[in-house]
Amino acid sequence: MTIKFDNTELKNLSRQYTLNTNPDLIKDKCDRTFLAPEWLGKGYKREIILRNGISIVIHDYQLYENVIIDSRGNIEETLEIAFKLSLPQYIPPNINTNFKEGFCYVIEKNNEGDIWQELANTPSKAVDIHLSQSLLDSLINEYGDNFPEDLKPFFYGDNTLPISTPQIIIPSMKMVILQMLNCPFYGLTKNLYLEAKVLELIALKLEYLSNQNQVKTINKIKLNQIDREAIYQAEKILINNYQNPPSLTELAHQVGLNARKLKEGFKEIFNNTVFGHLYYYRMNMAQNLLKQQKNVAIVAENVGYNSATSFNAAFQKLFGVNPKTFQLAHR
Repeated sequence: MTIKFDNTELKNLSRQYTLNTNPDLIKDKCDRTFLAPEWLGKGYKREIILRNGISIVIHDYQLYENVIIDSRGNIEETLEIAFKLSLPQYIPPNINTNFKEGFCYVIEKNNEGDIWQELANTPSKAVDIHLSQSLLDSLINEYGDNFPEDLKPFFYGDNTLPISTPQIIIPSMKMVILQMLNCPFYGLTKNLYLEAKVLELIALKLEYLSNQNQVKTINKIKLNQIDREAIYQAEKILINNYQNPPSLTELAHQVGLNARKLKEGFKEIFNNTVFGHLYYYRMNMAQNLLKQQKNVAIVAENVGYNSATSFNAAFQKLFGVNPKTFQLAHR
């Protein structure tokens, strides 16, 4: 069954359900969490207003039915950068997404809305960043000629399409998004943490686009569809054997590529080295296990580290705290 709502109707239903079940969640006008009505799904949508012209919307829910949302007429005055971890969800009209993982795109400011679809029994995890014009101007001025050409029309407000071409969420972006979804802080510390993560996420996106533009001007390896499928297969093999991964040469042989094509193709598709990608996967798994209060030594072994010392160093390098401190913060 498919249920249709307009955006205001759905938000009012969620607000009323939250008022009836947990009104404290929407007391703070700068940080409100709206629960999904129990008959419609489970989870929440959280709206947070930060400083310096930044606001974010965090999505973490799953619906029981297919839902179509008509948001036409709801004009959004700020530019939005949407980072969608789950597929399929929020598919923009007339845009094909062939990514195996999540994707991100930019929605123009003063956008008049459109019709969106969400699918039943599909986890929805996303972070939407809204930026004021003053912050956009500041970013444009600071980057100058290095500002990515792909985003200039949206930041300057002279784009011809309401939504940019979707791009892959690279591992470093995904890790920041997960850190935002699992923010361990409260109050002012929470706001400062999230603000820093927003700026980090924007910086990663701009850097990625700049690097992509530079790559286009350099002689790079050509990948056909068979090569791309082989690289996605290599990624699958790598993840399935994360505890004892094959060497680069072995992995290339298994998918029928030479090592150079695998390395360069992997970098082009995932914007990371083969084993850099594995590192992010392991650390994400470790983060989830530590939240379950698993023993640190056991977590290290589960994610493929023979040495607890090496695991501690790898974890702290990414998250800024050692595993035990991270675990205590999530009790």
